[in-house]
Amino acid sequence: MIDMNPSDVTCVSSTLKFVSEHAQRHNIANPIVTFDQPLWWKAFNIIHTEPADSDLRVWEPFTRK
Repeated sequence: MIDMNPSDVTCVSSTLKFVSEHAQRHNIANPIVTFDQPLWWKAFNIIHTEPADSDLRVWEPFTRK
């Protein structure tokens, strides 16, 4: 559990990075995180502002064309 305001971008970013790190540690190729629509949109924007070599950029459905 993350004790932060869920609408805060820092909270969403921290959650994504936490899940990414744990997925790598446990060899999970495609971690699944669910958000409601407003938080999903924040997560989407966070991931798209990450550098191209970021582990977050490989998450589905964010890389679909």
